[in-house]
Amino acid sequence: MAADYFLVFGLVILALSIPSIIGAFSADRSLRPAVMLIVVGAALIAWAASQKPGGYSAADIPQVFQRVILDILN
Repeated sequence: MAADYFLVFGLVILALSIPSIIGAFSADRSLRPAVMLIVVGAALIAWAASQKPGGYSAADIPQVFQRVILDILN
């Protein structure tokens, strides 16, 4: 179950890096914060995939999100 948390947090961090990238390009700022978010998100996803036997498929991601959200709410 811990790998599921890391996968979800990694995907959320990657999703949050997109506005950071767009903002950096539009305001002509440094890309360092956006790149750091991408590296951290990718590392979390890679660690989660290496910890789950057989890894994750794209079809598993919605169920993983559901399990993690329901576990956090309960």
